[in-house]
Amino acid sequence: MNDALTASRLSRLRGGFDIAIERLYRAKARRGLPLVVASPEGTPVLVSARKALKHFEAAKA
Repeated sequence: MNDALTASRLSRLRGGFDIAIERLYRAKARRGLPLVVASPEGTPVLVSARKALKHFEAAKA
């Protein structure tokens, strides 16, 4: 597989992941549910889905 094809496939894959993540965050925010994420130390932490969605949207822009 050449580099251009690999880059194209990785770009499409990343786009699909972004769509799935955004849908999950929006669904959890609508229901008022938290997200479980890993802290830098590796322990699970509960985070507001609304806060996570705002952070995700800011990172995309």
